[in-house]
Amino acid sequence: MRSFISNSRYTIITIVVAVISFFAYNAIVTAFPLKYLPMFSNAKLDWVAKYQALASAKSPKIVFAGSSLTNAIPAPYFPTNGYSLGFSGGSSATTVALTNLLETKPDIAIVEVKVLHRGLDQKFIDDRQSFKDRLAIKVPALQPHNRPLSYLTEAVAGEAKARANNFTRFACGRAKDLPEWQKNRLKTVEGWKKGKPDNIMLHNARKLKREIDTLEAAGTKVYLIDYPVHPDLHNTAYAKQTAIAQNEAFPKTEYRWININADDFFWYDGLHFEPASAHKFMKRIAEIIAQDNPDIEPLDFKINCG
Repeated sequence: MRSFISNSRYTIITIVVAVISFFAYNAIVTAFPLKYLPMFSNAKLDWVAKYQALASAKSPKIVFAGSSLTNAIPAPYFPTNGYSLGFSGGSSATTVALTNLLETKPDIAIVEVKVLHRGLDQKFIDDRQSFKDRLAIKVPALQPHNRPLSYLTEAVAGEAKARANNFTRFACGRAKDLPEWQKNRLKTVEGWKKGKPDNIMLHNARKLKREIDTLEAAGTKVYLIDYPVHPDLHNTAYAKQTAIAQNEAFPKTEYRWININADDFFWYDGLHFEPASAHKFMKRIAEIIAQDNPDIEPLDFKINCG
């Protein structure tokens, strides 16, 4: 009998210590969130981490929603009061739909309208509304990047931070078109020449339109941007299909469009900006937003080139 009581007491103490330790750890990751999120080999886990980190934090003034084109821009290049919700392998429809799930909506959303062959990932959206995911937003220790191994590895080794700091060295550099990038661009051109089924592009554009209209109705000021690409891609089938879908779903007279001069830009593959061009791109967006919204908080940057 004494042995049973002793074992029960030990079990209770173990449970109490575990609960206290968990909530203490949760307090730590809440008070000291990772500045830069680690990269996961599973792309969908990256998506989850990005969304949950945004949903559990104080909502930024500006959310940049998009696909890999947005995701490829290094985190230090975004305004300090902005957040990059770009998904590699994802779509703007998915990231705007996630923005619609936020309890506190951003004041402004910059939405990439370029990769229209990928549609709304409804299953991913539905999963984010499960009890487990909603709990993770309230209890950050449950988020993938805050799991002890991921959090401590980043906190100690700082791989994501080191990667981000490395990009600061290239932001103010002089952009140039490298031979390797030219080869990559040729592959992109060949792919874009084939195009996609017209009905898919239009269908996805309409889905994106519904999500954008919902976000606007909630009070967020939405700007659309057709990310600049290399001129070699301009006359391809995919580029023409994109333009048709954009014009039908988002008439210039009904939506706010941002147009960026890209004469001095370069890309890794004709699509994704190299660092110096990515930094200039973000700065030019910020200038337009600031001019159009004189009353908003100034858009500060971690990196400012002379």
